[in-house]
This record gives sequence, C-alpha cells and structure tokens, in this order.
Amino acid sequence: MIVDGAPLDELSYTDLRRVRRKFGVLFQGGALFDSMSAIENVEFPLQTFTDLNRREARRRALECLELVELPELGKKTPAELSGGQQKRVALARAIAVEPAYILYDEPTSGLDPETSRTIDDLIDRLGRELGTTSVVVSHDMHSVLRIADHVGFLHEGRLHWRGTVDEIHRATDETLLSFVRANEYQIGRPATTA
Repeated sequence: MIVDGAPLDELSYTDLRRVRRKFGVLFQGGALFDSMSAIENVEFPLQTFTDLNRREARRRALECLELVELPELGKKTPAELSGGQQKRVALARAIAVEPAYILYDEPTSGLDPETSRTIDDLIDRLGRELGTTSVVVSHDMHSVLRIADHVGFLHEGRLHWRGTVDEIHRATDETLLSFVRANEYQIGRPATTA
C-alpha cells in the first residue's frame, strides 16, 4: 500500500509512525478507554504520537473537546457519557494530532436520528474547518447523502458503483437503487403515492 507516495512495506519504524500520525480513526463503538476520563482519552494519541509536554497536550485536548462541543465533559468517564457523547469524545481523539485523513467506521451506528444528524454535521464541519479528507464507511444512506461528495458502493465484496451524490440521484443501476430504496429513499424513479 502507498500513502502520499510512501510505500508502507518499505518504511522504517520511525517513518511508519510518521505516516500513521496522518490518520485519525473514529471506531464504530468509539473504543474509548473505560479507565480514563474523556480528556485523558483525547490526550492519549498526543502522548503517543507527539512530543507535546503534559500541559500542551491538555491544552490541545481541551481545544478538541471544544471543537466537538463538549468542553464541560472532560472529567467524566465513558460510562458517564451518552452514546452520542462517547462518539464525540472519540471524534475529538481522532482529530487531536491534526491528521490529514480521518477514517470513520459506521459513525452513526446505534444512534438516534437527532444524534446521528449531530455527528454528520460535525463530520462535515470539521472536514471543512480542519481541511481533512474524510473516508466514511456507512450503511446509513441518510448520512451518506447528507455528508458525502463521492460515494463508492460495495456489493458482494467488490466496488460495484462509484460516483457523486448528484449521480446517485440520476443512477439507473438496480443493485444500487435497491440498497438506497431499502433505506427509505426514493431515488431513480418517482415516489409512489398511497
């Protein structure tokens, strides 16, 4: 695999760590450390991948919690947070080292529609404000159509279709349309009236 021109299998350990720092990850379940407070979870990658001292790492972690609109929850443990708050803390951790790329694994999975929209809005806003490239894996077409610029549709383990969100609305591929319609979207044909 090649990332930004660097073949990963040929890199030294030090260079590989440098490449890894370019990536932030928001795991489906958040993957917060239960034994750490929210702010300690956000500080973790800063301690692992940067030379920031403790005070600088704390300042950066507070900035990240502010960016996800949770500055007041830094002392709480994951068990004291709602599912949506846990996702937002995990997002703060993902952006802490100022990555060029953020990988999102089902970011709205298990969340109610209102909280899902909040997460979508954060993904969209942070991508623009921070200048990051976001790669989102999702089955939630509501989110996909709300936040995506480009879409790749996997079917039976292969890339079946790719295009822009606008192209989805004009698509004629029945496999794609069947998946989209299963998410209660009427695309590719007029909606029927009851």
